[in-house]
Amino acid sequence: MRIKVKTLLVTGAVLAAAGLTATTAVFVSGSDEGPRPVSAAEAQRMAVTRFRMYRASPSAVTVRVTTSAGTTVIRAVVDHRRHRAVGAYEAGGEAARGLLAWDMSGVAVARGGAAGAVRPGESRRPAPGAEASVPAVLRSVRAVPAGEWTRRGFAAGPLDAGLRLVLGLAADRPDNAQLLAQSGPSRLRGDRIDGRALDVFSGPRPRPQGSARPAGRSPLAYWIDADGDLRRVTATLGTGRTVTVDVTAGHVTTGKLPDGPWKPRRR
Repeated sequence: MRIKVKTLLVTGAVLAAAGLTATTAVFVSGSDEGPRPVSAAEAQRMAVTRFRMYRASPSAVTVRVTTSAGTTVIRAVVDHRRHRAVGAYEAGGEAARGLLAWDMSGVAVARGGAAGAVRPGESRRPAPGAEASVPAVLRSVRAVPAGEWTRRGFAAGPLDAGLRLVLGLAADRPDNAQLLAQSGPSRLRGDRIDGRALDVFSGPRPRPQGSARPAGRSPLAYWIDADGDLRRVTATLGTGRTVTVDVTAGHVTTGKLPDGPWKPRRR
């Protein structure tokens, strides 16, 4: 089901593709009294979160996709102004490594890139977690020739839902606070990440046709700080299937993202 307003952080198209309910988030100060509706002032802060993400772009993110088969970790840089992202992935520990690049149209994979694109004197097989370095990810992507990327459209699985979720975290203008507040966002609890105080929120929820109230439960939760900046978003896609996106840097100095698979092939 769709709602009539644009959702904070994730667009309706992303959620529909992932089979999710539209949701949002907002920072709320005060006691940890448990789930409750957000106030008008909180909705106003909520409405600027995607815009703050857009202004801070490019950002560094870490995506963890967990299923019954294991966990895939993607350390990436996303340019929300160009709707593009590039990253290094690791699945099953060190069982599978490679590079990803994606935009609104789909995903490109370069399986040999992450381990093969190294400088003289560097280890050919990076240590676990080495891809977290933004320069290392960008350097690896730049080293892959355009013809070595394998492109495909988005699929319906948790991995692609997570990639599309990343692209939906920003917008070039604030959302409508009044409409968001009417769609049922809730404050869930307080939390801390890396010693920083955050509030966790879910919502809004879909409103069935002909109903005056939102219905259902949101599968998404957001960790927002006092300035309205996003720190984490999680999506529950079903039993044992989750996506977690951590914003590890709100702004990274990268210059232009590598062209990766978007660079025209040489003839």
